Amino acid sequence: MCVRGSNGIEVLEVSTALPNDHYHQIHVDIHEEAETSIGTTSTTTAATTDDDAKSQQFANIVEIVNTKDLDSLNRFGGVKGIAVALNTNLEAGISGDENDLSWRKGQSNSDHASTGQSTEHVIEAQPSFDFLRILLKYCNDAAIGFLIIAALLSIGFGIKKDGTETGWYEGFFILVGVVILVVGPTLHELWLLARSRREPLLHLEQNLVFVSRGNTKQKIPISQLVQGDVLWLETENLVPADGLFIGGESLVVHDGLNSTINEQCPFLFHGSTVTHGSGRMLVTTVGGETKFSKLVSSGAATSQTPDRITRFPAQLERLSKVTHMAGLVISIVILVVPFVRFMIDQNFDSDSDYPKLKAGNTDTTKTKEIIDLIERLVMKPRGNMGTNLVTLLTIVMVGLMEGMSLVITLTSILWRKKLLSKIASDPGLLGSVIMGSATVVICDPLNPADVSVCFVGTDKVVNLAELPTLVREALGNGISAPLVKHWSDSKENEDPLLSWAKSNLGVKLDTLWQRFTVVKIKGLSSNEEGSGVLMKKNKNTRIENMSLHFKGPASTILGMCSSYYDKNGNEKRLNGREREFFERNIEEMKSQDLKTVAFACKQIDASVEDENALMGENGLVLIAMVGVKEYTCCAKTKKTLKDFNDAKVKFILASKDDKLELERMATACEILPPDGLVISGEDFRGYNEQEKKEKADKIYVMGNSLPSDIILLMEILKSNGDVVISLGSRIEDIPMQRQANLGVAMGRRSSQMVRECSNIEVFDGSLSSLLTVTKCGRCTYHNIQKYIQLDLVTNIAGTLIASITTMWLGSNSITGFQLIWTNLVTTLVIGPALLMELPNNELMQKPPIRPNEPLISKAMCRNIIIQALYQTTILVTFQFKGHYILYFLRIRKRHQQHVSKSMIFNSFVLCQIFNQVNSRELERINVLKGIHRNPWFSLAMVFVVGLQASFIEVAHKLAGDERLNLAQWGVCLFIGIVSCPVDAAAKYTWNLTKKVLRMFHDSASSDSVSNLESPLMSTENSTTES
Repeated sequence: MCVRGSNGIEVLEVSTALPNDHYHQIHVDIHEEAETSIGTTSTTTAATTDDDAKSQQFANIVEIVNTKDLDSLNRFGGVKGIAVALNTNLEAGISGDENDLSWRKGQSNSDHASTGQSTEHVIEAQPSFDFLRILLKYCNDAAIGFLIIAALLSIGFGIKKDGTETGWYEGFFILVGVVILVVGPTLHELWLLARSRREPLLHLEQNLVFVSRGNTKQKIPISQLVQGDVLWLETENLVPADGLFIGGESLVVHDGLNSTINEQCPFLFHGSTVTHGSGRMLVTTVGGETKFSKLVSSGAATSQTPDRITRFPAQLERLSKVTHMAGLVISIVILVVPFVRFMIDQNFDSDSDYPKLKAGNTDTTKTKEIIDLIERLVMKPRGNMGTNLVTLLTIVMVGLMEGMSLVITLTSILWRKKLLSKIASDPGLLGSVIMGSATVVICDPLNPADVSVCFVGTDKVVNLAELPTLVREALGNGISAPLVKHWSDSKENEDPLLSWAKSNLGVKLDTLWQRFTVVKIKGLSSNEEGSGVLMKKNKNTRIENMSLHFKGPASTILGMCSSYYDKNGNEKRLNGREREFFERNIEEMKSQDLKTVAFACKQIDASVEDENALMGENGLVLIAMVGVKEYTCCAKTKKTLKDFNDAKVKFILASKDDKLELERMATACEILPPDGLVISGEDFRGYNEQEKKEKADKIYVMGNSLPSDIILLMEILKSNGDVVISLGSRIEDIPMQRQANLGVAMGRRSSQMVRECSNIEVFDGSLSSLLTVTKCGRCTYHNIQKYIQLDLVTNIAGTLIASITTMWLGSNSITGFQLIWTNLVTTLVIGPALLMELPNNELMQKPPIRPNEPLISKAMCRNIIIQALYQTTILVTFQFKGHYILYFLRIRKRHQQHVSKSMIFNSFVLCQIFNQVNSRELERINVLKGIHRNPWFSLAMVFVVGLQASFIEVAHKLAGDERLNLAQWGVCLFIGIVSCPVDAAAKYTWNLTKKVLRMFHDSASSDSVSNLESPLMSTENSTTES
């Protein structure tokens, strides 16, 4: 018959079990050809009804396991009843023959088809590595089209003029540049995709598991698991399916929390990791129907839009394209303007060797001369125009188009690896920027606690340093023993007592891990919170060197003890009088709302051989009892949360825990302001859409909430412009990790699956490390802005100087090769030094970076315009009027032109070196503050000066340029240094102007308020007088 369980599920009451030697296969093949008889219809109907009933029963089993409904499980007949329903023998397993497996897979497929779920195991989609698709994307670019046209024209004109042997050189050179511009970004993107590629959550075809089939233990791939399999689990195994614990040792599984699995709590779920123990489980759900698979699917369905993922890279790409097109347009202008001026003014550039139109020529002759002029402008091998076209359209464009993004990516990787290698996994460039943009962090309870009182023996101990070494070591081992196992090393947040033990007892987990090995761990037989840990010293197999440590509720642990340590380290018998005294202490601590925890231990008797007897819960020595005040916050956590608050990053506690408990915790941690909203998930669901949007920003605590409530809150916060970070640890948190702008796994206390599904893993799981990651994220963004400012100033100033001097003089004061050199120095030496600037606390005093904030800020635009104008003005002026200075320096007239060009180029490079200093601060006038913290910065400056001096010498010998003496170097150095006071003056004027405008605005506002208040005051006065 059917009865209804505690969750309303109808379950089949089973009173009999199948014999061990008999496999009763409940299977009706509805595809079997029916006999043509009178009973055909009734037989088919009965088969369909039986099939539907069986499917419903399987659905009920899945629901019982998913909801952990122990009452319904007991009514079903316990694990044995489920085994009967699944046609499984708990000792021998399933039969495992072809018909049996076919029926089980068919039944599973029918169940999953009814719910629209796939039976395949869930594997995250991997990035596409379509080389041709990415290559075509970069070919579809206007700049590439212009360059190809220029290359074809160049080849055509070249072959016509110089023949096939040498005429194609320059056109081929442009095509090489095109190939670099297309293939370079393609390979860069493929490298980024390969770097971001995640390993599958499970190597399903490679990972093998042990199952019982046909009364034999077999090894099969995980993908071949079916409903009803009896699966063997060992320590460090990943649970590959949902099911029920059959028997064996008590299992401790890690799914974000350390849960003890036994007959009283038999529910096991896919994605958990067995940390201790071994046993067998009955598989009830596989593939896409497991709880974990559904969570991953729901997380993928609600995950963020591509806009969130690609916003920052799109900004960089858009900036790069604007720069490319601007350079391309200016290059074309450089080519066209002299030709137009030549057509208008016959006397233009009379000293140059460009062809001139002769008076009196016929239209046909003029047309031929115009064509010849175009050929000369484009193809002149050593002429100014040809050089400008080739260099500015090819080499410089290569440096501009790919240099910026490539250098930013590579340098940022090295920088993050240096700063975060021991703190967190590399979040990537995008992850760093998102972390720096965070405005809201949604997390589960912070588990704050503090030790208010500690009893050793009958004495209350204040200073633990006064205790003897024996007691201090025993207490330290008792607190840290469950965490010594490698799966949870350095987990300060897993046990709030650990931070207390570190500061008061000097406990170091890494030292304990080297000295001890955990042999076995088990939960308390009372099923209360606590554990027993059997440890032995490393490099010693003698059983006498093994010790057993128990930790748990003080009343429970006290009942397991027969003696205790006093404060002098003496072991004393625990008689009735002392026991009563300890019990009074326990009651006194409870009356103060303290959570009581006790620690006990014993040395293992060498004569005991039974492993279960080794873990006996009797004959222990009581080490200490502590009273833990929950919902308090240690000073370190408070300081970290205050730093987040100063950085305008808000914490929201949201979980299924009780609303009042979360409120007490938020109050203790000082993250709940007076006007902060404390609600439950039910309250939030009851709001209408407008109320949800209005109150979302005021919510600080949301208790008794479902995952769907938290996901909805995230969606509303993101629609309001917030950048949401989710801190996850349990498998149930996976949808929230996917929905947030960035999912963060808090160390090994997060389950393995959560770590796989998260964008960043903070290794030690501490908030202080998360703050460091946030600080690095903000620093990454600001460093990129500094680099972009430096790069744009260099290219804008260089292009303006080349444009002006070419159009007015017909020759360029900075050659293409010199501009290439400057770009290389700026991009590869000076720029990376800016990208490696270290984080500072001032960044955390500013609001986070908003998602819609432009990459080039107003301050950057001001700096770029001022510096580009200064460099252009001073160097173009030197080009026109520099002979006065050269005359003063006693340079002969015939050498003045070459010396002038060398000084202009040298001054241009030195301007970039000092502009590197200016770029350290985008808004502040003091650009030297903290410069000593980045040794790469000073090293880059010295290195570039040395390179430039070497380059001048090489250019003097190879290109015929003039070398510079000390006086000429001094003039160049002066031009470069002046860029610093120009930057300071511009910032000071800008800030002063803003201050004056703000004062006028405030004054106008106060006058308006006064005018509004005056009539009211007059009315009140007249009323009083009357």
